[in-house]
Amino acid sequence: MEDDRETGSVPISRPDRSDLILISILVILAFIFRMLFISRESFWIDEVMTSLRSGYGIHEMLRSIAERDHLPLYYLVIHVWAGIFGSGEAGLRSFSALSGALTIIPLYLLGRRFSRRTAALAALIACFLPVLIYFGQEAKMYSLLILLSSS
Repeated sequence: MEDDRETGSVPISRPDRSDLILISILVILAFIFRMLFISRESFWIDEVMTSLRSGYGIHEMLRSIAERDHLPLYYLVIHVWAGIFGSGEAGLRSFSALSGALTIIPLYLLGRRFSRRTAALAALIACFLPVLIYFGQEAKMYSLLILLSSS
């Protein structure tokens, strides 16, 4: 059996209490940063389409999505989300804010494969990176895509 130090890999361990506290703090901070000024701008054309589709029935929504070559998962989830939180700017965009904030978790765990320092740095960057905050304030599928692809 090879020594982990020789291969450069670090044994993966379960996150401990300090990991969970750091992750929790960063997820909350990321969510707050994404929610700040979330309704400052009006919807732009793509977000208007998200708003319209969120109000369609399921069959009509899937037909509309199929005509435009979009993936249906986001629109199915946002349909349910809009039913709970509304289809206004803050309501629809809050799903992206939550998805963006939750991205901290898989990025931290991925960084943890290398070291706690790497994990903390990856999570911190994801928390405050302007492009991720921007995507977290749009009623589009980008934040969900980033979350799912980092998991």
